[in-house]
Amino acid sequence: MNFFRKIKDSAGKMTDRAQNVVEIGRLNTQIANIEREMGLYYQKMGEVFYEGYRLKDMSEAEKEMLELAKTCDLLVEERDEVRLKIAELKNERLCGTCGKNVAQDAMFCPYCGASLRRAVRLRIAPQAD
Repeated sequence: MNFFRKIKDSAGKMTDRAQNVVEIGRLNTQIANIEREMGLYYQKMGEVFYEGYRLKDMSEAEKEMLELAKTCDLLVEERDEVRLKIAELKNERLCGTCGKNVAQDAMFCPYCGASLRRAVRLRIAPQAD
């Protein structure tokens, strides 16, 4: 009986891993879509800037660029939340400095050397323990 239980447990773990892989793929597609949308906003900001420059009046361009930049900030936050979900599915965490995935128990980021003593969220200041 113990043999069959081990087989059942192994099959359950494999199913969970397969589901994680599918979910990570879906989340990566979501990130790609967000980054594509950000690129469109960046392009629009450049067009607005150039039009203001050409007209020698940056007042309207500045207002529009600020609104576009605020939208980009929201998209960055959304992308970072998705990246955090991916890290959690991989049983990792994100370095708060460089944003790369690192092991849960790492004390320092192997990519940028930042201290990871506290749990941090990407682009958010470390919270007190």
